[in-house]
Amino acid sequence: MKILNKKAFSIIQSIFVILILSILASAIVPNIMNMYQDTSTKQCYSDSLLIQEALKSYKNKLILENKTNNLYNLDDGIYLFSNILKKNNFFNNYWTKVNNNTYAFHFNNGDTLNFIYSFKKLTFTCNNNNNDLCKKVLN
Repeated sequence: MKILNKKAFSIIQSIFVILILSILASAIVPNIMNMYQDTSTKQCYSDSLLIQEALKSYKNKLILENKTNNLYNLDDGIYLFSNILKKNNFFNNYWTKVNNNTYAFHFNNGDTLNFIYSFKKLTFTCNNNNNDLCKKVLN
């Protein structure tokens, strides 16, 4: 009879490898979740700056053309912010319209941050009711 000399991992070696992998996973997963939340915060910051700059551009255009402001809403009822931005498809995942002058950004963790559009001043500012979140996003 011929005896086969098989090489394989023992149970102890397998348990040791699983233990090491679980320790690595427990250290990496929270960091990935924090990165994902930071991405959402930076997206909100970037979007709000883009909207503010578009409003400044619109305001300057009104001044140069000597026209009055008729921008009562930032959207056309179909796409958010379509009255001031040409490309707006990426906003639909995060932003919602609360009413004619309030828009909300929804974070991945369930937080919501409201922004107020002022028709008279042509501004788009963070609502101060959630001041900590405003500071986190805008700094």
